[in-house]
Amino acid sequence: MNKLAPMVCALLCLIVCGCGGGGGSNSPSVTPTTTNDFAGTWNGDWTDSTLDQKGSLHLFIDASGNVSGSSYNSTLKVTATVVGTISSQGTITATYTYPDALYTTSGTVAINDLGHMTGKLPGCLNGVQIGTTTLDLVHSP
Repeated sequence: MNKLAPMVCALLCLIVCGCGGGGGSNSPSVTPTTTNDFAGTWNGDWTDSTLDQKGSLHLFIDASGNVSGSSYNSTLKVTATVVGTISSQGTITATYTYPDALYTTSGTVAINDLGHMTGKLPGCLNGVQIGTTTLDLVHSP
């Protein structure tokens, strides 16, 4: 029986060590996701002192930086649909489609110390810069 004990002990060690499980290729892989800091819903005001116009802006930005929403020009009493993109660094390009005009803007926005999205963006009508839009948007939960 003494000869059998070392063999059983060695076999037991092999079983325990063999089941330590490194996981190998059967372990699920975790892919880190990146989120655009601007993702979410934003609401607020815009002004254009060059054109003496103002209004409100409602934007939804997804995690990939796709922008959609609407803008109301309270001076001219018209609403536009807004589509565009924004990078995680704040570079934004947007197209505002009004009933009788296509307005485009591009530039850089930032999130300030109060958590507002702010920026001054040159605006173009038919490819010609006609004003500068100042934004102050608040992130909505």
